[in-house]
Formats: sequence, C-alpha cells, structure tokens
Amino acid sequence: MRLTAICTLLLLLLLPTVLPVEQASALSCVEPLTDEKAYEHYDGIIVGHVEKSVTADQWTNQVTVTVLRSFKSITERTLVLNEDSSWGAINGPSEVGEDYLFFLRQTDSGWENPLCSPSKEADNAAGKLAFLADKELELPTGAAPGVPSSGPSSAAPSTPAAPSSAQSTSSPAVTAAPDASAEPARMMAADPGSGSNSGNLQIAAGLASIAVLAALLLFLWLRRRRK
Repeated sequence: MRLTAICTLLLLLLLPTVLPVEQASALSCVEPLTDEKAYEHYDGIIVGHVEKSVTADQWTNQVTVTVLRSFKSITERTLVLNEDSSWGAINGPSEVGEDYLFFLRQTDSGWENPLCSPSKEADNAAGKLAFLADKELELPTGAAPGVPSSGPSSAAPSTPAAPSSAQSTSSPAVTAAPDASAEPARMMAADPGSGSNSGNLQIAAGLASIAVLAALLLFLWLRRRRK
C-alpha cells in the first residue's frame, strides 16, 4: 500500500514534464510588459509585411517578412523569423499579406517572434508606434534585397583597353570583391527544429517515466489480486 502511494505521488510530480516548454512559458503572459520594458526586453522591433509563412514542423512556422520600419537593432530589408504555429506570439500566427508590429528575440538559430511577445497587427498598435516614433532607425534606401532595379542602366558599356604585353605577363588576375550590400539578402533561415527538439525530448522522457510507473502500478495491483 505504501509503495502504491509513493508511485502515485511520483506520477503526479512527473506530469508537468509532459508539457512542452513553450506551453509552460505561456503562463507568464498574464501581466504584459509596459512599452518601456518591452523596448528594453526584446532584441529587435520592426513593422513588417508578411510575404510568406510556411510550416517548418508541428510546432513552428517560418515567416518571411519585408521590413517597413525598424525601431531597434534590425536594418535588413528582408527577415526570416520563427513563431509558434498555433499561437504566433499570443494573438495567433501571422497572416500572409498583413502588416505587424513585431517584438523579436534573437536566438542561436535566428530571429524569433516568441510566445507572449506584444507583437500585433500594425493597425491596432497606434499607442506602441507613438512610443517608438523617436526610436526609428534608418533603413537602406532603394529596392529591398532580391528585388531587381526598375530598369537597365542608361550608361553605355565601355570597351576596356587592350592590356599591354607587359601587363599581361606581370599583373595577376584580380578577383572581384564580394558585394557587401547584398549581405542582407542572404539572411540565415532559422533552423526550424532547434526550438522544438528540447521540448520533444522532454515530452518523450515524461511519457517514458509515466509508462514505467503505470506498469509498476499495474504489477502491484495484479499482485494484490492474486493474494
């Protein structure tokens, strides 16, 4: 009887391990941060237009955003971020074609729109945008990365002068330097599985523990029945 009570107590203690880390952290959404604290707490703040949203795994959506305005850290024109596939931040996942005020965290795998972030539709964020107005950063001018220019160059191509024999024998070939301005276009896509692997392992460990305890309880119950 005493062993049965101990096993039951252990079973109750192990139940929280079945919940993903993201669900447990969602409990902290009860008290939202003030605008000042939110600005300090999050690593990047932007207004972005959602261009694409794809399912990375059962927990995560990968969202491609065109940055319209930036208020902290981010100066790229295109951003790829991860968010929860069910909740987004707290008001549901981001919808393609909509503009959002994003409060983002930077992780080892890239930018994330985390659970409980105050991210919301830009049309419903007038108060927060007013607070952020004097913190706006300058974004690169011209077309966003990956967008071609409006037309071909009007300058006629110049014909290079034929190199002299001395130059052709003594001058090494010059390799073109990489275009640093194209770096924002090569944004690292966030690893979709890194955020959920630890949660999946935690669930598996919890389920395995519960299965062992359930088998032990069944064994004790059958043993008592035989007596």
